[in-house]
Amino acid sequence: MNQFIENQCKNMVQSIQIFKQSCEFAAKRDDGKISKDEEKTMARINKAADSFTKELQKILNS
Repeated sequence: MNQFIENQCKNMVQSIQIFKQSCEFAAKRDDGKISKDEEKTMARINKAADSFTKELQKILNS
């Protein structure tokens, strides 16, 4: 694989993890805890982020 594409994929995987953490911190920011509505939103975000990460990992492992 082209090393530059590989590096971009690795960077994106790291960015996704940071994004997920940032969303969790943001959900807690207003009142210090995650509400039911925020839990549902976080679950959707995590599902999408994990799916994208999985696809990137497939690319990196091929």
